[in-house]
Amino acid sequence: MRKTLENLYYGNINPNDKTIVRGSSYDKGLRHMSELEDKIESLLAAPIRDLFTEYSNISSDIAQIAAMEHFIEGFRLGANILLEALQKEDGNFQSIL
Repeated sequence: MRKTLENLYYGNINPNDKTIVRGSSYDKGLRHMSELEDKIESLLAAPIRDLFTEYSNISSDIAQIAAMEHFIEGFRLGANILLEALQKEDGNFQSIL
């Protein structure tokens, strides 16, 4: 357990460090999305293309914020489950062990 905490402290653990598996559904979706974005941008005049780029950037920022919030909530839920599991028995039955 200590090794995990040390790795976290020294920045050796980054849950976001992942490579995309080639051919996965995520990879295919990301490639398709990129192709569509290129097609849309090629059809737009400069002022509208700039608005679309700004919209895309903000959309990406919002997705990153949501991902962070989901990570934090998941981590907290896991910690709460662990804390509850370690609490003394307070139910209707007692362990015989």
